[in-house]
Amino acid sequence: LCMTKYVLFLDAGDIISFASHFILAMKTVEDHPNIAIFSCGRIHYIDKHKQTYENPNSDVLHGKIYQLAFLRKYHIEFIKEHEYSEDIGFNIMCRFVCMMLREQFNENVVLDIDVPVTIELNDNNSITRKNDGEFYHTSGCGYSVNAIHAVKNALSNNVPMSIIEREFYTFLVWQY
Repeated sequence: LCMTKYVLFLDAGDIISFASHFILAMKTVEDHPNIAIFSCGRIHYIDKHKQTYENPNSDVLHGKIYQLAFLRKYHIEFIKEHEYSEDIGFNIMCRFVCMMLREQFNENVVLDIDVPVTIELNDNNSITRKNDGEFYHTSGCGYSVNAIHAVKNALSNNVPMSIIEREFYTFLVWQY
């Protein structure tokens, strides 16, 4: 339903980062019209500015800004019938297509921006947090359902099986 050039998704527990950071990130987005995904401010920014964010109500700084035309071109969307760990499947779909574009066409469509655009609040009542805030987004069937959806999308976009297999090995290493 979105009619804008770029989209940013917020979970119920997320808030937009400081206004100056968001404006700076959007300036970078405007300066790079060929980039499809902007991955914003994770580890480097937090490490350099840790004292700014030492707050018990703040957990993770991050955010991704997506070019809507890219999402539509490759039919990347959330699973309508399944809401558990939906952003994992969505981002895996994006990653498969981005890897294909980089390897087959030498086209890099992802840019890391060292400025966060969202803050995930530490909320123990969150759907994805249980057991006193323990993050469990990869447990249960949600991860598998989203992985299957991501593979189906990758195959429909002609992503080579070698990329799909390699990426799943990478995810398994990250998980364990």
